[in-house]
Amino acid sequence: MDVHDQELLLAVLPIIVFEFLWDDDDEAEEDILVPLLLAILGLREKRDSVPRIANYTELTVTLFNDMDFHEHFRMRRGPFELLLTEICANSNGVLPLTHIAGGRVPTTPTKHLLITLWILGNQCCIRDVADRFGVSKWTVWTVIRRVCTILVNYLAPKFIKWPTGARVKTVSESFEAIAKLPGVIGSIDGSHIEVKPPSDDMDSYRNRLSYYSMVLQAVCDSEMVFTNCFAGYPGSVHDARVLRNSELGLEAGAHQALLFASETYIIGDSAYPLETWLMVPFKQQGGHAFTWQQGVYNHAHADTRKVIERAFRLLKCRWRKLQMIDLDCTEYYPQIIVAACVLHNFRRLHDIDDVAFLQAPCENAGAANNPAPLDAPVFAAEQASQQRRQQLVTYLSS
Repeated sequence: MDVHDQELLLAVLPIIVFEFLWDDDDEAEEDILVPLLLAILGLREKRDSVPRIANYTELTVTLFNDMDFHEHFRMRRGPFELLLTEICANSNGVLPLTHIAGGRVPTTPTKHLLITLWILGNQCCIRDVADRFGVSKWTVWTVIRRVCTILVNYLAPKFIKWPTGARVKTVSESFEAIAKLPGVIGSIDGSHIEVKPPSDDMDSYRNRLSYYSMVLQAVCDSEMVFTNCFAGYPGSVHDARVLRNSELGLEAGAHQALLFASETYIIGDSAYPLETWLMVPFKQQGGHAFTWQQGVYNHAHADTRKVIERAFRLLKCRWRKLQMIDLDCTEYYPQIIVAACVLHNFRRLHDIDDVAFLQAPCENAGAANNPAPLDAPVFAAEQASQQRRQQLVTYLSS
């Protein structure tokens, strides 16, 4: 109650008291007059802050052993400290990690990262996280945006890298060891991340499986490490169109030699167009069966391409927020998705322990890829692309 309200009540108080003095109803006097007097005197209970769990980071988390820490935050303490060092070193002063505007207690870099890992690693609401870490809901949301911005803008170029130099040969040989398909340096696919759609554009986010999603396009190597990630298109957009408008599609079309060394390429499913740098399986046309040579190629292609499906499964099973992003911030969905991909790569490089996640049941783990419809926006399959694929067929058949 501010000063103006108190002055107003003081002005009308004599009138109210006079009315009650002539009223014999003692119950009415107790129910109305007494609370009014208490309000004027400032004795009514006032809550200064919302009660929350205190010192969860400072007391409880410090008591976790390495296994407990891993289960809660999806990585062990050693890699966590490395990641924290990377984030602090790459904040560049643009995102001060020790201050939240309007907050009463500074939020430390450690708490920033713990909150972000908890959000991305669990299906929980902002309110639950705020209560657990003893901060406001606004602080939680601010922390997520800060840390994800650092992960995407500063750490993604370091941990999501296209193979170059000697790495090209290493990746190619690893892929060839799977099914003897030579020259492969990446497997590409699209995965649908279920999201809460914007109320003014819900239909654009409805995919062919009738749920709302955003497309994550990614390329990975044989070790399930992402080498290229692109997110942002709503679920109704076909995979071929996403590729055509992504940085990878634009660069490969304009400067193929910069991305693909001689005789190297990536592989994708039948939703993608056939290009000299992108090999896809043969499709049955007119009801005609495959030749046995084409069947051998398709089998080797499918076995080699499966690595991207396993990578998506691992990504969603570890960073469970990607099973359903229900935050009211559609414009930040791509940043959250790519930030999870950065954390995925960091874990693959520094803390590999994926058996349990790959074996555990995982909702919406696979990609909801659209088979290429007749009117799908696809690239023209040039003669050079056909010749490249036929050379692979001949190689495998021999």
